[in-house]
Amino acid sequence: NLIRSFEQRPLLRPLMIFVGNVDAAASGLRALPGEADFNRVWAGGDGAEAMIAAEVTAAAMAAEPFASIDIHNNSGANPLYGCVNALAAEGLQLASLFSRICVYYTNPSTTQSVAFTRFCPAVTLECGQPGEAEGVARATQFVLDVLHIDYLDEARSTKREMRIYYKVERIVVDKEIE
Repeated sequence: NLIRSFEQRPLLRPLMIFVGNVDAAASGLRALPGEADFNRVWAGGDGAEAMIAAEVTAAAMAAEPFASIDIHNNSGANPLYGCVNALAAEGLQLASLFSRICVYYTNPSTTQSVAFTRFCPAVTLECGQPGEAEGVARATQFVLDVLHIDYLDEARSTKREMRIYYKVERIVVDKEIE
């Protein structure tokens, strides 16, 4: 959808797109058996996925990006929301353009947005379950909106209007439990 929207007009700024876990996503999984989850390799490691993540990070850092947008689906029936890994005004402004609901987290530290927050404003979009039209439309519109923003700053942040939740813990349920 995003690429189609620019068939008749030029991009307003450079756009770098990385799509991870394509084969796993096609199977409804985060990662295929024997592969690492791309959302858990951005802090480094020895596997092929960690090496790709390091290459993508280096290329992005060299490009000096305006912002980083990590687009995700959820496994549950959640509302659409944004996530930030720092409470900086620029990241909060990005998150507020997607949803008034924002989750602030620093753990796990292995996500793409945590890695990219070190050198640019970064946000993760949680877009509902795979194939849901609203999530696809909102993610597409969000990227288009960000491409049209001239700058991010504290004056434009809508922190007061947002509901910001702080993720304290993560619970992992054994796969054998129903």
